[in-house]
Amino acid sequence: MSRICYAFAGRRRLWESKTLACILLLIGVCGTSRDARAQRISVLDFTATVPKARKRVPKPFPPGMKLGGVAAGILGEATLIVSMVSLDREAYSMGDEIVYTLDVRNVSAEPIKIPTRFNLADLEPDDPSADFQYAPMEIWLGLRESEERNMGVLLLTLYGSDDMPWTQLEIKPGEWVEIRSKAKLEAADRTKQVFHSAYGIHSSVPLPQGEVKASVGFWKGDYLYFEGRTQYEYVGGGIHQMWSSPYNGRFTIAPTP
Repeated sequence: MSRICYAFAGRRRLWESKTLACILLLIGVCGTSRDARAQRISVLDFTATVPKARKRVPKPFPPGMKLGGVAAGILGEATLIVSMVSLDREAYSMGDEIVYTLDVRNVSAEPIKIPTRFNLADLEPDDPSADFQYAPMEIWLGLRESEERNMGVLLLTLYGSDDMPWTQLEIKPGEWVEIRSKAKLEAADRTKQVFHSAYGIHSSVPLPQGEVKASVGFWKGDYLYFEGRTQYEYVGGGIHQMWSSPYNGRFTIAPTP
C-alpha cells in the first residue's frame, strides 16, 4: 500500500512540476509578445543639429487676398502622447538652454505617421519654381505658476511630407519614438519664432517664476502648400490633433532681476 501511495505522490509532483513549467512558459511568451508590440522603434537626436534658414521665404498675401482652406475639426481623443522623459536639470533662468528627452507614443489602434526633419529647408526643392507641400508637428512646453502666470515654450517643430516618405516615420500601436533635443527657455510669443498653431503662444505679464507646473503638448494636422509660380504659401484643411500631459519632475524658474 505504501509503495502505491509513494508512486502516486511521485506522479502528482511530476504533474505539478510540468504544469508550473507550462504556466511560466506561457507567461514568458505573453510577456515577450507584449514587449515586442510595445517598443521603442527609433531615436531622433537633434542635440547637435544646426538650424537652417529656409531656401525661400513665402511672399506675403496682398491686402484682402487669402488662400487656403480651414481645418476639418479637432480630433477629440488622444492618438499620440508626448511625454517628458528627462531634463538636464531642475532649475533654470530665463534664456537658459534646456536639454530634454521626449517620448512620442502611439496610444491608438492604428499606425500613425510623424514628421522627422528638424529643418524645413531639407524638404524644400532646389528649383524655386517647384511646388511642394509639408506637414509640421509642434511640441510645446507649458509652464504655469498660477492661472494668472504662465508661458508657452516652443521646444521643437518637426517637418515631413507625404510626397517624401523618408521624412516621416510610422509608429504602430504601442510603439514609441525617443526624441532628444534642446531649446531656449523663452516665451514663444516674445520671439521671432515661426509657429503654426495657437497651442501655447500666449504668455502672461509677468512671466511665471519659482517652482512651476510643467506639461508637454503637441500639435499637428495642418498641410501647408508652397506655390512655386506665385511664391505664396497657404494652409490646407486637415484634422488637428493636440494633447498635453503633465511632467512629474520639478521645474524651477529663477526670479528675473
